[in-house]
Amino acid sequence: MGSAPSGSSLARRRVFGLAFVDASGPAEVAEAVLAERPRPRAPGMLPVLVTPNVDHLVRLARRDDPVAAAVVDSARFVLPDGQPVVWASRLLGRPLRSRLAGSEVVAHLWPRLVAGRVPVTVIASDDGTAVALRAQHPGAVVLVAPWIDRRDPDAFGRFADECVAGAAGSELVFVTIGFPQSERLIGEMVRRWPVDAPVPLCCAVGSSFAVLLGQRRHVPRWAARAGLEWAVRLVDEPRRLAGRYARDAVLFPPLVWRARR
Repeated sequence: MGSAPSGSSLARRRVFGLAFVDASGPAEVAEAVLAERPRPRAPGMLPVLVTPNVDHLVRLARRDDPVAAAVVDSARFVLPDGQPVVWASRLLGRPLRSRLAGSEVVAHLWPRLVAGRVPVTVIASDDGTAVALRAQHPGAVVLVAPWIDRRDPDAFGRFADECVAGAAGSELVFVTIGFPQSERLIGEMVRRWPVDAPVPLCCAVGSSFAVLLGQRRHVPRWAARAGLEWAVRLVDEPRRLAGRYARDAVLFPPLVWRARR
């Protein structure tokens, strides 16, 4: 990519204990991701991209899932996925320039990966998404994640082994099964990756491909900038999201207040 920025060249600002990427927009992040190359596993930062939003931050603060929290803490790319996260950074005196939604980064990345026939792996959440992605990128490895009880480490480990085998030779791995399952799976994959083999960048991107494929509504830019993405999502999925958003509305302001103090 020549002068394309790398992950290490992107600015960071530490907010809520995480080193968030501070970029002008998703296109800059996409360029940095494309400039990344698989590299041998090493101590320190993990070859991982995560997209914490308000709900993730609330759950991370409560340490609901220490394994997922450890992956987020060590991720090479931590993107502020939500305007409230950007507003909070400004209140805390560490202003982030832009909301960096995983769906928008994927929208910049995927067409270029398809056009360049870049070897990638996608861990999809359902068969419909898998079929659509295979049709767009015949060279991609697309695996459908089964339902796995988090209390069954053996089953989780077997699927992680399957993902590692499928992703051999990939430049990028996208995991789309939601928080904290994506982060847990990525952490297990990196841990099980052969020591002498380069590890690709593993991206926990939630429902980004559902948005890209039109299976889920794209939030208008004006609504995202106004911090109203939650309202659009709530209209679409009231039963699933009402309780979550009510909890976050109660717990996120005190989280910001504690960070400010």
